[in-house]
Amino acid sequence: MIDIESDQTFSDDEDVILPSRKEKEFTKLFFDKWGLNENVDLKLDDLHDDLTKFLKYFKKEWIVSKHCNRYEGAALSYPSTNNGLESTNKPIKDNHTVREREHVSRFIKSVFEIIKIWSIDRSSETDKIKKFYDMPEFTTGLWDATDEFIASKPKIKYIKDHDLYLVADVETCDESFELVFEMLDCEVSGCQCFIEHYDFDQFILVNREIKRVYVNKSKLEFSTCQYRLFV
Repeated sequence: MIDIESDQTFSDDEDVILPSRKEKEFTKLFFDKWGLNENVDLKLDDLHDDLTKFLKYFKKEWIVSKHCNRYEGAALSYPSTNNGLESTNKPIKDNHTVREREHVSRFIKSVFEIIKIWSIDRSSETDKIKKFYDMPEFTTGLWDATDEFIASKPKIKYIKDHDLYLVADVETCDESFELVFEMLDCEVSGCQCFIEHYDFDQFILVNREIKRVYVNKSKLEFSTCQYRLFV
């Protein structure tokens, strides 16, 4: 069995992987930390300990497979879940099919009823318009959180070459910013310097301390932040 402390540490590392923008930013560093060789045979062996077995399974199923795009950065600005689809399925089942499996002929009739009712429901000629949101909203809670963060006097650095803002707490040291600068240079040039000279714990530290903010100047609502809460 994997001990509780290792399990919690692994989960913490996963929280950093999820908002990463590129797979190469974390895979080698992650497996180096946990002791899995880059070119290891992923075939499971009963002689291996539980941690090695799990790492092999994790790499085989979620890194080098068709499921490799499991992290947020693989599809920025797209939904991470199918909640929107499920919220549409619910009224169909509750109000139309009554959660019963209908014959094709009956279901076609239900479909026409749905189209008729939903078309009226969204008609501009009625008072019951359901607005379709095509961009994020700036909620009161978000503005309050922004005011609170600004009041803490964060460190903000603008990198003109990347049209990027680096945002961090006031306690963040300059060395952490330097590491981000090196990572950005590596991303542009395609080199692997930061992978060779830094370990995964340093990668975690930098990604937790410093947020990358890309401002969409034409539509501010579509700006992005490399942080799990706002990615």
